[in-house]
Amino acid sequence: MTDDILHQHRIRCHDLTITFSDEMYNEALIAIEDLCIVIANLPLSNFGMNSPNRTASDLMNTEMNRELQYSTVEMAAIVARNVPLMNEEQRTIYDRIMLAVSAGQGGFFFLDAPGGTGKTFVISLILAEIRSNNASHWPLHHRAQQLYWMEVEQLIQYLSCH
Repeated sequence: MTDDILHQHRIRCHDLTITFSDEMYNEALIAIEDLCIVIANLPLSNFGMNSPNRTASDLMNTEMNRELQYSTVEMAAIVARNVPLMNEEQRTIYDRIMLAVSAGQGGFFFLDAPGGTGKTFVISLILAEIRSNNASHWPLHHRAQQLYWMEVEQLIQYLSCH
């Protein structure tokens, strides 16, 4: 990977005498860490490797770009296909949250129910609906994504304790 980065630098600078530098190795680590974040949602340090030198804003921009790489048409199709599958309670929750989103209202919504009752299903459809509208409500979209991961983390903690 660093060979490719070196080659790119040589071509870009029109200088075939450029040699490897710490910045190139760091660039390779950033690319590897970006893949780890996409695949496992974990930085390189969780895999026993050195973390690249990057600012917190770089990491956030990478995460934001990853989150924004989806097809709005595909998201709309997911919503159209799955909303009719909701039960009455799920649909009520979905409609209330989407009404608040479309009206630009703030607020908190708590989905507290036993496992297997469709909380993740509802949250996923809310995210898909927001994404299908070009993520015009990015802060809510980001918070909903965080809630989804908090639910996953709680499940993992529960399973590791039993």
